Amino acid sequence: MMLDRSEEEGEGARPLGMGAVSHSGRVSMLAIAERLDILCVNNARNLMNIRELTISDYDPMVEIWRQAGLPYRPLGRDACERFCLEIQEDTAVFLGAEVDGELVGVVLGTHDGRKGWINRLAVLPAFRGRGFARALVLEVERRLNDRGILIVTCLIEADNGPSETLFQSLGYLGHGDITYYSKRQSQDW
Repeated sequence: MMLDRSEEEGEGARPLGMGAVSHSGRVSMLAIAERLDILCVNNARNLMNIRELTISDYDPMVEIWRQAGLPYRPLGRDACERFCLEIQEDTAVFLGAEVDGELVGVVLGTHDGRKGWINRLAVLPAFRGRGFARALVLEVERRLNDRGILIVTCLIEADNGPSETLFQSLGYLGHGDITYYSKRQSQDW
């Protein structure tokens, strides 16, 4: 999936509604993209490509997590060996956003056959606020839906306001009546 911003729109341009025209009377490229269910990334000068992650993306992915402030557990769930096994499973929807060949955002989607999970969403600080996280989430959702997974969930830490805002804007509902429990073989998991 390729995303681009309209060359006809100025800095800080906002998408116009369906069928909207610009002040010049021309149909906005952003409105056309919206109609085609393609996101345009505002203020991004370069194309963003969303693609499946590969084993060679492991180190850049970990660096994105580090710069994004996500915890990294190299002896457990985040071990390279674990990533290499998971990425080959048909339940994995591991995606990356790249600009000019550089990985700038990642998301790990999985499913259990009934419910999908979005995990480890992270975007490099220099690329935040441009719609990359939104595009990654929407693409994970699309790919999960294509596999028949119609419930998509995520867990967000209580102090992560930006992620809460993002997921709420995409229609996700919080469930204050649910308490999350986990049982781990070690703290590294």
